[in-house]
Amino acid sequence: MLNGGASESNLNTLFGQVHVEQIEVNSSIYFSSRYLSGQLIPVNVKGLVVVRNEANPEAEILAVDEKGIGFQTSLPLHKNFGLGLQTRSMSRKIIQQRFYFTDLSAPGGSDRLKPKEESVLFLEPGFIWRLTEAWNFRVAGLYANARTSARAEDVPQIDPPPEFQTGVAISPPISWGDLDLNLDYKTLSVESADLAKRFHLGSLYRLGTMNLMAGVDAFGLSAGMYFGLNNVTSGILYTTTKISNDSESDFYTQAVYVQLGWKF
Repeated sequence: MLNGGASESNLNTLFGQVHVEQIEVNSSIYFSSRYLSGQLIPVNVKGLVVVRNEANPEAEILAVDEKGIGFQTSLPLHKNFGLGLQTRSMSRKIIQQRFYFTDLSAPGGSDRLKPKEESVLFLEPGFIWRLTEAWNFRVAGLYANARTSARAEDVPQIDPPPEFQTGVAISPPISWGDLDLNLDYKTLSVESADLAKRFHLGSLYRLGTMNLMAGVDAFGLSAGMYFGLNNVTSGILYTTTKISNDSESDFYTQAVYVQLGWKF
């Protein structure tokens, strides 16, 4: 569908019965130097399909095919304070629709599934401030999702609104390994969230080549592990996320992400 076409049999399979389908596939190439780091994203495909009401199926779909490149740089102004800038240039194909399955057979109904395209550049300044040596207490901030051009009216909005995101972190000393605890304030959804739903608590524990991570917020939980051995890296992450439509149809999706990487 993201390439502009889908067979009738595929549409029947995707929208013809009550179910929830979620998929995400991406690949990235990272590079770094003393003053500049970057990320090349040749593939980033996400899809979520929710079908309700078996008698008269109502479908909701969000599908995104995204490619791009991003850079990060920093400027230390003091041993405990620095400024940074992140840039992201993205090219996207987006399908976001809610409809009844019978609508697709109406004249022009298949146009609902034609992807919208956009190219967008983000410029996101930030800072980090290390307040104390004890427990490595630090504060960071980022003005996120700042576009350099307005979104076209016919292109669905998939990014949270521009906002100042901030977070605090500590690294309490422990006997074995290293532990980071962080509390972030940021909006993760397109719709404006209540103040309490913008806080996200996370942790990272490192011991040798093993990294364990966990997070919790008002929308769900996540937990995973990550390993690095010589030039090979691998990881697995489990997440459960609350999706809200109205007071009677809130539900949780569960997903498992697998990562495999190679360092050159």
